[in-house]
Amino acid sequence: TWKLRGEDSVRESRIPYTIIRPCAMTEEPGGKALIFDQGDNIRGKISREDVAELCVQALEQPQACNVTF
Repeated sequence: TWKLRGEDSVRESRIPYTIIRPCAMTEEPGGKALIFDQGDNIRGKISREDVAELCVQALEQPQACNVTF
């Protein structure tokens, strides 16, 4: 509930955003192929390293603006 309220506040702020909702995060090495999807989808796992890389890459992608992954 609180995460959703936070996301809604960001959306309503009119500040450009990208919300990333990773599935289960691991300490495994990164570099694996990633699957992007929208909506609540609790499947799979991802390394923290890949989540960090995804956040950096999203900064440079105009199509990631005002989107939730």
